[in-house]
Amino acid sequence: MDMPFMNKAMDWMPGCRELDAFVVDYLEGRLPWRQRLTFRMHLGMCPKCRAYLKAYAKTLELSRTAYATTPEPPEMPEELVQVILAVWEERSG
Repeated sequence: MDMPFMNKAMDWMPGCRELDAFVVDYLEGRLPWRQRLTFRMHLGMCPKCRAYLKAYAKTLELSRTAYATTPEPPEMPEELVQVILAVWEERSG
């Protein structure tokens, strides 16, 4: 059975090293459908790349969560600012 769409998809079958360059685009859904298809085909055949992708996705998730939950530092009291400035001016000259 001839499947021309598969032949075109296979034109861009990434190797394990090539896969790394497209991980973010894949996870964010920015790969064209043919590249996404062959990316998934490679993942289907390669347990190491599946594990890598899973770990990479988890790392992105954790980093986004970490930055999203970082509280703003408390505002410095004006009195403290004035004391720091006074000491700075005294030492400067």
